[in-house]
This record gives sequence, structure tokens and C-alpha cells, in this order.
Amino acid sequence: MSDGDVRVRVGGLVFEGGSGSDGFYIEADGLKNWFSGVDPRLNAIQKSQAHGDFDVPVFLDARLPVMSGLILAPSPKVMAYRESRLSGLLAAGDRAQLVVDADLGTTWAWARLGAKTDIDPVVWGSLSSYQVTFWCPHPRRFGTVNTVAGTSVVKFHYGNFTATSTLVVSGS
Repeated sequence: MSDGDVRVRVGGLVFEGGSGSDGFYIEADGLKNWFSGVDPRLNAIQKSQAHGDFDVPVFLDARLPVMSGLILAPSPKVMAYRESRLSGLLAAGDRAQLVVDADLGTTWAWARLGAKTDIDPVVWGSLSSYQVTFWCPHPRRFGTVNTVAGTSVVKFHYGNFTATSTLVVSGS
């Protein structure tokens, strides 16, 4: 998946994959840990006086997406505004939906700020680089919610995790 085909929305900001001349852009390979899996959390208990460990369930760690790219602006005033918006993104400890639009569709997760946001001016007033890390406490990426009507419904998803549907029946 090339980042040119990706669009990320979070906290009222939109980051476009590829390049452009005005706005927030994701550099090539600038969205990490979103499309891949996450590390397993092993709580192994060693067998005393025997080989190996006891077989215990394995759980997944939180997802830590990292996004990097460029901020472009037509003037120093606009650049200062954009840098301020990015440095304040989720800075109050709040959470927001991190929504990623890509080739296979839209996926999302609840996210909070995972590390200090880095913003470095490259060309004063018109070009800056950034890196922002998110912390998604749940490792799953959720897909779009679909509402259907009818007497027969067949549902499937393109995710990589077991998913169950919620069926709400309404009517007179």
C-alpha cells in the first residue's frame, strides 16, 4: 500500500497521502503500524522441573501508529496556525477517532496522543516536517458500520480479526 493512496482524519485535521502544495501530507512510508499487526503480550508461566511453559492465552498489545510527513503553507501566518493545530492535537488527553481511508476501504480506531509531537521547520514560514505518534489502546482496526434493510442479510468484512455482527430488528 503506498501512502499516496491514504487519507488520515483525526481531531478535525486531514492528512493526505502523496504530495501537494498546501496542507498536511503523509510522506512515502509515513504511516507505520497501522496496516501491520501488533506485538503479542506473552504472560508465560514456566513449568517447574520440566521443559517449556504452561499453555496460557496470548493477548495483543495496544496499537501505536506513527505518522510523518510535511506541512505546507502559503504564508508564515498560515504555517504558524497549522503548526499550532498539530501540536495541540489530542494534547488535552482527549481521544478521537483515527480514521484511515485506503484502497481496501475505511478503517478506524479510538486514539490518544502516544508521544510528543515533533514539528521541525524546513523552510521558515512555508515548509515544516512533522511526526506524530498515536496510542490506540485496542489493537483492532474497525471497519465501516453498515445499515441494511430487508428480509435477508448477508454480511462479511475484510478485516484481519474475528468480528461478530450486531443485528438490530425494528419495525411494527
